[in-house]
Amino acid sequence: VGRWGRPLLRLAARLLPRHAPRIAALARMVPATLPSARAAIKPGTYGAEGVEIRRVALLTGCVQAVLAPDIDTATLRLLRRHGCTVVVPPPAAGCCGALPHHLGKGAPARVLAQRNLGAWRELVRTGSALAVDTLVMTASGCGSHLKDYGHLLPDDPAAAALASRVKDLSQLLDELSATTPLRVAPNIGNGLILAWQSPCSLQHGFNEKSAPIKVLQACGFEVRQPQNPHLCCGSAGTYNLLQPAFAERLGRDKAQA
Repeated sequence: VGRWGRPLLRLAARLLPRHAPRIAALARMVPATLPSARAAIKPGTYGAEGVEIRRVALLTGCVQAVLAPDIDTATLRLLRRHGCTVVVPPPAAGCCGALPHHLGKGAPARVLAQRNLGAWRELVRTGSALAVDTLVMTASGCGSHLKDYGHLLPDDPAAAALASRVKDLSQLLDELSATTPLRVAPNIGNGLILAWQSPCSLQHGFNEKSAPIKVLQACGFEVRQPQNPHLCCGSAGTYNLLQPAFAERLGRDKAQA
C-alpha cells in the first residue's frame, strides 16, 4: 500500500503546493502493508461458550476491519468467552456515516444511515432469528454515531430501536461482570500500572467515563489517567488531515501529559 501510495502522494503535493501540508499528513498515515484479508472475521452466528447470557451484534465497520482486523477477532473471542452469542452481519452496510456527519454533510450521512438500516433491520426486528439485545462497534467514534441514528432518521422506528441497543464494548463488559467474572490470562493484570486515555467519542459521544476503568481494574490493573483527560489527542476523525499542524500540536501535548 505505502510503496505505491506514498510516491503518488508526494507527486500530488508538488503539483498542488497549496494543499501540500494536508497531503503530507495523509501520506504519513498510509500504512506500508495491510493485514491479510483472511484475518477478518467472517459473517455468521457464533455461539456463546457455556450458558448464553446475551445476544450481541458485532458490527465490523469499514476502516478498522481492513487496517486492524485483529481487534474485532479478539472482541469476538472475548464476548463468546463471557456468555455472548455473537452475530456478525454480512458487510453489506459499509461506512456508518460518522465522517460526513461530523463534516456537516447531513444528506450523505442520512443516506449512509438508511443503507445501514436496510442491512441491519433484522437485528432489531422483534421475532427475527437474528434479533439481538446489544449492538457493539469496537471503534467508539462509529458507535457513538450509531447512537444518533434515531435523531438522524426520526421517522424510521428501526433507527430508534437500533440506537437504543448500541453500547461500547467497555459498557457491555462492565454489565457482564455482574453476571460472570471477567476471565483474563494468568499473566495479565496482577498490579501492573496502566495508563488509560479515553477517546473523546467515548467520553463525550457515549458520555461514558467510568466503565473502561472499572473493567481494567477488575482485570487486575492499577489504572492511571493523564492530565486533562478530556482533551483531544489530535486525531478527531478528519481534522488530523484538514488541520494537520493543529492536530500534531494536540498529539504532542497529549503524549507529554
